[in-house]
Amino acid sequence: IFSTAFFKNKKIMLKIAIITKNIYLEKAIEELTQEIASTKGISDLCFQSNNIKDHFKKPDIIFTEMEVGEYLLCQEMKRYKSECPAVVIFTKKEITFNSSLLPLCVQNAVILFHKSSLETIKKNLSILFDEFVAGDKKRITIEKNRCLKCPHQSLSRSQLKIINAINLGLNNNETAKNLGIDHRTVYSHKLRIMKKFQLENNQELIRFSSIVMRRTSLYFN
Repeated sequence: IFSTAFFKNKKIMLKIAIITKNIYLEKAIEELTQEIASTKGISDLCFQSNNIKDHFKKPDIIFTEMEVGEYLLCQEMKRYKSECPAVVIFTKKEITFNSSLLPLCVQNAVILFHKSSLETIKKNLSILFDEFVAGDKKRITIEKNRCLKCPHQSLSRSQLKIINAINLGLNNNETAKNLGIDHRTVYSHKLRIMKKFQLENNQELIRFSSIVMRRTSLYFN
């Protein structure tokens, strides 16, 4: 049963999914959204958190955090059937790029830096809530042909093998030996992956490899 709020005689129901393993971020999001909602005349919000497999079938807003490069991958929004929820993405690194590089389903996402000022975060979330209250929040529709035209980045079979090796902690020579290729080819694959997903150092590449392998396990196992 979802909580309901009233604003100017309009019945508003907001379902918010929070997907993060960071319990401090989760609590901060809950408290901040409740504070902002109260200023909009919304007395209650309904939250669900953490379990990706069991989140709302049709949430209004998804709060999540992503590593560098993760937001350029396909976000699998097809599971929401007809319309994408609004998405708020927290990143550990401040990023600046053309939003047209993002997958179509999250091109309208609100992207916030973890260390942004509280005032900046509140301002962005307040605008998002205003759109829902006013009833003019534009939702991106899910269509098969949209996915075909999506600019999201993907990894080739060879690149996935390299990503798996990185995730296992193998160095270039060990990876080359395991895959039966030259170590210079391994290095070349790494450079292409880093350029494609805007990764600037090995630490970001290692974190990205962990994300990719976890996603691969979730969607194919």
